[in-house]
Amino acid sequence: MNNCVCVKRPRGAAESSLVPLQILSHAKGAYQQPRFNVAEGVRPLQKSGVALPIANPPRRQSILVFYGEGKGQLADQIRSWFLNEGYNSSATSTDFTELGKAAQAPGAVKLRFMPSFASKVPDLTQKLSAKFPELGTIQSQQEDKLAPGDAQLLLF
Repeated sequence: MNNCVCVKRPRGAAESSLVPLQILSHAKGAYQQPRFNVAEGVRPLQKSGVALPIANPPRRQSILVFYGEGKGQLADQIRSWFLNEGYNSSATSTDFTELGKAAQAPGAVKLRFMPSFASKVPDLTQKLSAKFPELGTIQSQQEDKLAPGDAQLLLF
């Protein structure tokens, strides 16, 4: 039989307690979660007409890596490092035409970030410089509106 993601309330837990997800087999007597759309998230199991609440995991901050010509391999290494550090991250190729006059000279590196991310910038730039010395000086710039992501690393 196939395994499914099911929700099971620990013995003695109150109806309103938060319920961890467990992998349960289709064993007799197990609480089984019906199939659901991943985009909708996990729906709580209902027992006796009462929905058991499930805690939402904390939102991880994201750092998007945008890179110019010839920087793809470095961008992928940095993205992987961000993921290992616990951030959501992706790397995207661009020609930076949307920046117009704000575009930098080839080889420049800029970290743009939201105010909520500002406390992490000094430590992050220090770790980035140590891990990837080829980046050289990392310019940082706080932005009031930055979409998408909490921070963007631009590799010109």
